[in-house]
Amino acid sequence: MRSRLHEAADIIQKLQLIAQDLPPGKFVEAQSDIDAKYNEIQKSLVDEFIKGHKSNDRQRMKELVIIRHKFPKNLEFFFVKISFKS
Repeated sequence: MRSRLHEAADIIQKLQLIAQDLPPGKFVEAQSDIDAKYNEIQKSLVDEFIKGHKSNDRQRMKELVIIRHKFPKNLEFFFVKISFKS
C-alpha cells in the first residue's frame, strides 16, 4: 500500500513536469504554487528519511529513496543520506 506521501510525491512530480512546459509569464502564480508544494514534499521526504534512520527502519528508508529519485531538483536529500554514513 502506498503512503499519502508517496501519492503526493507522484502528483506533484507530474505537475512540476507540466508546469515546466507552460508558456513563460502566463502561469507564474500556478508555477510558483507548484514549486512551493514540490519543495514542501521534498522536505517531508527528507524528514521521513531521518525518522527512518533514527528508528533503524531500513525498509522505510529504502522506500523513501525510491520515491526521492523522482525529484531531480535539489540534492539536500543526498547530503542528508551521506551525513548519516559518517
